[in-house]
Amino acid sequence: RPAMIPATTAPSNARAAFNQKGQWKIVAFASSNYLGITKAWYDRLTDLGYTEHVVAAMDDQIFAALAQLGYRVEDHVVSPSEKPEPGEPVKGWGRHLWKLWRYRLAYVNRQTQMGRSVFLVDVDTMWNRKVELKDMFDGTPEDAATDVFFSQGTVYPHDAFDAWGFVGCMGSVAFRATPRTSALLKAAMEDCKEGACDDQVAMNGALLRKYGIQWNRNTGLGEGALAKPVAARLKVTDPNAVGIKVRMWPKPFAFRSFMKDVKKVETASLGADGGAGGVCLGQVEPASLGEAPITTGPKGAVVDYARPFIVAPLLDKDGEKKLEAWNKFQRFCFVIQTPEYRRTALPSPLAPASTTTTPAGPAALPN
Repeated sequence: RPAMIPATTAPSNARAAFNQKGQWKIVAFASSNYLGITKAWYDRLTDLGYTEHVVAAMDDQIFAALAQLGYRVEDHVVSPSEKPEPGEPVKGWGRHLWKLWRYRLAYVNRQTQMGRSVFLVDVDTMWNRKVELKDMFDGTPEDAATDVFFSQGTVYPHDAFDAWGFVGCMGSVAFRATPRTSALLKAAMEDCKEGACDDQVAMNGALLRKYGIQWNRNTGLGEGALAKPVAARLKVTDPNAVGIKVRMWPKPFAFRSFMKDVKKVETASLGADGGAGGVCLGQVEPASLGEAPITTGPKGAVVDYARPFIVAPLLDKDGEKKLEAWNKFQRFCFVIQTPEYRRTALPSPLAPASTTTTPAGPAALPN
């Protein structure tokens, strides 16, 4: 349902309107049972000054509601002929939303193949401040050469967590349009089987087993190469496409964890250093903090990775509960309580005796 260009528009303007190759877009998939939190997310980014964000509508109801409000929205409504499954949270998207996770990987792959870079986020992400996309993705030579940027998840999937001490989260992840990114997406999609796909499991598994990625825990950069048998199977023949360079953002910068890892404080007790303990999670920062000295990152960096940028408390997949949490974070001031989650270096794996177990409750959910 793309907007039509008027017949009076000059051809050169029409080409400019559709020629977005090389640009970034911020994309969040959402369905009508998440309408409230989707509107809060979209309005926050608009208020911060972003113009690159768009909602990928999963059903007719949310598409119609957002289009009426004048929001940027893409039509990703599944065909009515899509075979329904028992217990689908959203009609047509599969039990446990496995079709959504597979579709998102395919969508990003198509976008990057067309030259469009995608910052894929969940609609429950609360943005503290505006970080210019050019600064985040091209602010240093290292970032400009990076293909994929991940936020850190919790402990899922467990095989990656046990190997690395952290996992990449698909709730805030950015894919630069490169042949290397496309090869990685294909490697992940290969593991998305009918009826059982989890994009976070597939992506971390691909980096772990198919690329053998090695991490620099101080810089957060990881590099690997697609195994030759996998490259042959996926028909990746371009020698420039077999490598991959990934950045894992520091935990406080894109913070996703459980409520036990945050604490409520009085605003007057906030630290004055502008770091992870100096701002209220999920609230728009005062303008004065935009001039706070940068405390981390390579020389010349323009992004402070020690200060929270995106916050997403891990909750049940329920639109009303997520909106309730959003409002709670706006009324009260929460800061990161768990000390290791304030650090910017990547954590190390646990000792072999401390194997990962699935905590009770919401920890069993993806991301």
